[in-house]
Amino acid sequence: IDGVSRGGPRGDVVLRVLAPDHVGFTVKGVPSLYWYLSKVTATPVEFTLVDTRKIPPVVEKALPAPTHPGVQRVVLKDLGQALEPGVEYYWSISLVPDPDSRSQDVMARGTIERIPFDEALMLDLVRPCNRDIIYLYAERGVWYDAIGCVMDLLDPSPNDEGLQRLLFSLLNQGRLILPYDSPVVRDEPVWQLLDQRLSNGPQD
Repeated sequence: IDGVSRGGPRGDVVLRVLAPDHVGFTVKGVPSLYWYLSKVTATPVEFTLVDTRKIPPVVEKALPAPTHPGVQRVVLKDLGQALEPGVEYYWSISLVPDPDSRSQDVMARGTIERIPFDEALMLDLVRPCNRDIIYLYAERGVWYDAIGCVMDLLDPSPNDEGLQRLLFSLLNQGRLILPYDSPVVRDEPVWQLLDQRLSNGPQD
């Protein structure tokens, strides 16, 4: 079940992956993947990575319980798993309320593909993270690296309105809308600084 909320003792819990509604690209072998949780929950969390050429997942791992609501990060390097160039992968985050009844899982899923290094060089995409490269990534469809760079820049400067608006623009481009009062970076409700159109869905 993609991008769903369900009731519980503390009300609905909203789960999202920060991924576009189509295949998103990366130039990195071990990119960071981001996902969103509206509130802290005691429900076990599981990360899964599937190579579309194979049946068994290449990674299936329980994640540490989030200590804060908002955007969380999965670092593939920490899991010892690199993406092969030119291969489409599904990745998902699942809340697992009952390990013996996986049909009850709440899941959000995205798709990612790594651009071959020579192609990335040809497209001038192998650069250090800065604001300029974010626009180039977005223009070339390298969505995961655009998001990753924004998050890296926001980490030491969570109140930077320019970066917040850039993140909103990227999520809007990917047709991904989070709840209006979402705490996006740590516990900062950064969406409160953004345009009210957020609550009305993606804008063309």
